[in-house]
Amino acid sequence: MPEIAQCPINTCCAEVERGAAVTDAVVQRMRRPQSIGVVRRARTVQDLVDRGRKEGWGYLYWHTQAGNATARRLYDTFTLADDFVKYRVSLA
Repeated sequence: MPEIAQCPINTCCAEVERGAAVTDAVVQRMRRPQSIGVVRRARTVQDLVDRGRKEGWGYLYWHTQAGNATARRLYDTFTLADDFVKYRVSLA
């Protein structure tokens, strides 16, 4: 895993069928106006891409909100969004 303890991003990555899913990557609210979050998030994603290639993962994926232009600009430098739609059933 990338070193994230000193990073203003909370990240959880789970291996799934020789691939990985980033299940939580949130920039701390106080860091959002700064470019620190974007730079560190880019480094975190690149670290995961590098690790996945080294360990033979088939893929790495994550979700982000459609309207999060800042995150999407960054993520588009790694790959373009696919055509999957997320469904969520609230059970509470």
